Amino acid sequence: MTNKKILMGDDNEEFLARFSRALKRPEIEVDTAITPEEVITKARQARYDKIVTDLDYTDGGAEGYKVLQEIRNLVPVRILYTARAEVEGVKEQAEQSEATHIISKQNISGLMRLLKEEK
Repeated sequence: MTNKKILMGDDNEEFLARFSRALKRPEIEVDTAITPEEVITKARQARYDKIVTDLDYTDGGAEGYKVLQEIRNLVPVRILYTARAEVEGVKEQAEQSEATHIISKQNISGLMRLLKEEK
């Protein structure tokens, strides 16, 4: 199995810590970021196989769309992870921002499967 490098961006530091511990395997390296700017900076400075970004880093902020747009040419798998996955317009905007996947925060097992996949 090849090594994968994953960057997870979310303003909830407790969530990031728990999730990155759950995901960590010898073949998976997990890096975290707590601001959209930090996600973008890290994506420009290192090679990641997958990046997961929250949609809202602030109340109603939708900063995740900007993250997706900025990293679209840097990372092959770009995942928008949001509690608003089913809200009208979110999926369309995520696709316009070039997300490769949209996952609901209620679907943690689906996100785990997606992150462990080879591609």
